[in-house]
Amino acid sequence: MTVIAVANQKGGVAKTTTCINLAASLAIVGKLVLLIDMDPQGHASNGLGVQPASDGLSIAELMLEQCELREVLRPTTQAGLSIIPAGQTLSSFEVSPPAGTETRLLLKRVVDRCARGYDFVILDPPPSLSALAFSCLVAADYLIIPVQAEYFALAGLVRMIQLVEAIREEHNPRLKLLGVLITMHDRRTRLALEVEDELKENFQGPVFRTVIPRSVRVAEAPSFGLPVAQYAPGSPVAMAYLSLASEVIAAVAAQDAGQGRAAPAAS
Repeated sequence: MTVIAVANQKGGVAKTTTCINLAASLAIVGKLVLLIDMDPQGHASNGLGVQPASDGLSIAELMLEQCELREVLRPTTQAGLSIIPAGQTLSSFEVSPPAGTETRLLLKRVVDRCARGYDFVILDPPPSLSALAFSCLVAADYLIIPVQAEYFALAGLVRMIQLVEAIREEHNPRLKLLGVLITMHDRRTRLALEVEDELKENFQGPVFRTVIPRSVRVAEAPSFGLPVAQYAPGSPVAMAYLSLASEVIAAVAAQDAGQGRAAPAAS
């Protein structure tokens, strides 16, 4: 099982959109995928048309061992993709962390319990340097940083890299940057092209070849509770996320081979 957090402290960079559509695209190519919504806003859950159970059970209760995995696990419209939704009690982790527990390890324990059931686990943290975002990075094997094609986003990228280094040194030595993903890209604008060129030429780290285009389709899809590959199959943005899924599988396989780990089988 490979655990990937998609994170950026800056909001509005298509973080949750990427979580939903990368997870769905990995499922489309034959992987078993679990998406865990760690954002109290619950946008990943809503974007897949999934709500917590009527009893209110969500990832928060699972982390506190107040329920079983089967009680919170929800199917989606995409075969091979399941989700553990966020719930109202998740926000309390930010305001008042549960007493007597190491909050940063609660999610990792949940993820470890899912180890045999999935090829990939995708984590969607809040767009901030919060306790919940921190717990996602502690639980993850790899990090994808979505970056909007604008100059201010590049400054935020530097801070994210610094955070990754700190977490790797103190809490999670296996955490690696799988790649920076350029999102909401409009090739008609000179700025987007300049930012893309600068990032690929000067950033001292992996940058995905796939670029996610700006698209009204990907903005519309969540209102129907569907990933874009189901809402607008064959659209440029749907094809881009499928391309990203292929890149992710290849990058993980290369990393795992270098570390002597068993890589997920290619579909």
